Order: sequence, then structure tokens, then C-alpha cells
Amino acid sequence: MSDLDVRLDAEMPTAFAECADGRQSGVLPTSFCLPLAAAVLVCAGGIGLVAAMLLVVRPRLARAARGSFL
Repeated sequence: MSDLDVRLDAEMPTAFAECADGRQSGVLPTSFCLPLAAAVLVCAGGIGLVAAMLLVVRPRLARAARGSFL
């Protein structure tokens, strides 16, 4: 057995104990939740932009808007 194997075997119970008692339990959800929340906000903004264009710009295009750029 190499020195690395011996050291890994010695540290394995410590690693399992740290995972079991929950001291590191908040790191993993935080690393996934923040990017997910950012993606949800970007999608909501995109949907809001499309809705605003359908509600505001489309009716203006349907009628004759004199003097308007649209």
C-alpha cells in the first residue's frame, strides 16, 4: 500500500463524520440555488419583455400611428 492510500484510509472516517453532522451541508445547495435563481430572473425578464411588446407595440402597429416611429 502506498502512503497516499494509508492517508486516505485514515481520513475517510473524518470526512464521513463531517458530512453526517451537517457542518458543510449548506455549501452544496447554495452553489446550485444562486445560479438557478439568476436564471429564473433572466427568464422572467425575458417573458416580461415579450409580454410588454405584445401588449404595447403590437396594437400600435395594427392601427395607423401618425407621426410615430412605430
